[in-house]
Amino acid sequence: MSPDDEDDFWQRLSLPQDGPADPAQPSPALSFACLPLACPPLGDGGPRADGGPLPSGDLPPAVGAALAPLLAQGHHLYAVLDGAATPNLRMRVETTGLDCRSLLQGRKENELAEVAPMLVRLAPPDRLTRALFARTGVPGPLWGRNAASLFVSPLDIDDLRAHLRKLTMLQTETGGWQYFRFYVPSVLHGLRPLLHSDPAFGRAFAGEALRAVLYQPPLRDHLLMLGFAPQPRGPAPLCTAPLRQAAARWVPLVQIDGLGREISAFLHKEDMALHLQFERLDRVRRFGLVKDLWRLGIRDLRQAAAIVSIILMTGLDLLREPAFFYATRNPFLSGRAKARQLISAYQMMSN
Repeated sequence: MSPDDEDDFWQRLSLPQDGPADPAQPSPALSFACLPLACPPLGDGGPRADGGPLPSGDLPPAVGAALAPLLAQGHHLYAVLDGAATPNLRMRVETTGLDCRSLLQGRKENELAEVAPMLVRLAPPDRLTRALFARTGVPGPLWGRNAASLFVSPLDIDDLRAHLRKLTMLQTETGGWQYFRFYVPSVLHGLRPLLHSDPAFGRAFAGEALRAVLYQPPLRDHLLMLGFAPQPRGPAPLCTAPLRQAAARWVPLVQIDGLGREISAFLHKEDMALHLQFERLDRVRRFGLVKDLWRLGIRDLRQAAAIVSIILMTGLDLLREPAFFYATRNPFLSGRAKARQLISAYQMMSN
């Protein structure tokens, strides 16, 4: 790595890996499966991979096949939805008629009602399941937005809520308490190595209440399924520094992905040709481009979209070209100032 390269954190930040966390030290209580979504998700209305229509009442084939043995044993399928990432979540869930509970209680449930996580018992083919797996055809699809995960449990909804509520707040090393958003897919992906290598954490997380957890890893188009063997529940884990670091590991990547989605939507509205060109970029190249914007602090949507447009139109990578290091490598400039200098430099060159 040359002295001009950015700090190690940004160099290491890349697309997530999907394999087991530590094959040399597997946890006997945890199994691992990758569930590809080879055909359009439920509600897409498109053809299946084999050319036939997608059954409107089914889960995506790989998901349904993986869940079938558990559901046949009488286990229940639940979703935990992040109210902080889904506008009007409570109203949307309650209008489905499905059995649902907030994971908050008492005063906090009233104060944070609009952003509280919701536990919902699914009953496919229901409206919420369609919304979970839809890409189009259902207003406001929930999947792929780091907002939903699936849980399989032998417990009824109230007993499962009681189990999960013990994880919503954890005690820190200093005796304080901290919210723990274990149900967010990016957090689950960060916790996977701990679930794999630390049996005590696995007992506290799953115990006898969970048989499987399914979530979509950041920037992936398939699901990961973590299966748990029945085991006695352990004491609630402490919210230690390693646990916090694991939970936060993928947060920057999710934020970068979110900025990329916003840029794509902005270009779709402003210039369809540039939108299509942006979407046709190799996935790694597109992620790298948006990561460079985020790393430099260029997070204003209009400025970020303007710089992406310049790069797409000219083929000149303003963010890495040495001629523009006076802006991109200047530690005294804010992200907005860097963006203004880069856009001004392009305008001067094009006149």
